[in-house]
Amino acid sequence: MGDDYVIIRTSDTDDSVLLQSSHQITTYQITTCGEFDEFCQIFATGVSTSPSPRKKLFSFPHEEKSNIVTVFEHTVRIDESTLRNTRPADNERTYKIMSLKELGHLQNHIQPSISSHILQLYLQYYHDLRLKRRLLRGTSGSNIDSYTLRPKPKVIFFDCDDCLYFDNWQISGHLTTKIEDHCQEAFNLPNGRAYELYKEH
Repeated sequence: MGDDYVIIRTSDTDDSVLLQSSHQITTYQITTCGEFDEFCQIFATGVSTSPSPRKKLFSFPHEEKSNIVTVFEHTVRIDESTLRNTRPADNERTYKIMSLKELGHLQNHIQPSISSHILQLYLQYYHDLRLKRRLLRGTSGSNIDSYTLRPKPKVIFFDCDDCLYFDNWQISGHLTTKIEDHCQEAFNLPNGRAYELYKEH
């Protein structure tokens, strides 16, 4: 469990998480499973843990550690005043409650690390849940046992039945070719069948 991490939620309903920073610098880190047990001991009088068991969210391969890292989620009841008035014995760590919206703005400023990668995966995971996105087998970023970040699209076409661009149908031809290629590779359709289906339906 030493290489596994736990996202500490501060409420079942509020999208806020608890992060820690080391040596009084604002490099926020995700709590390891071992550190979570220590956290509960430090804040024993001010923390109420959820009766539900720790929930597994996803796992991902980590190149530096050459193994699979698993990320869990656990809900605690704690407020900012408890965090301010209680400090770890080493006085080197601080804890901060942060909303997912704040995390979204902050993630680009966090130094690249396993914590920043987990935060990006967590934000993607929760975004999918909120949209009720159906995860498809074999697609990028959908396997929770080997979870990956989906790449951001390089180009987005807004197509209103071929009415938004006028270039003698060149873009339309490129799009048709891309769709044909995808249907041949993904669904083993013969060449031209995708366009026939488009015309039929």
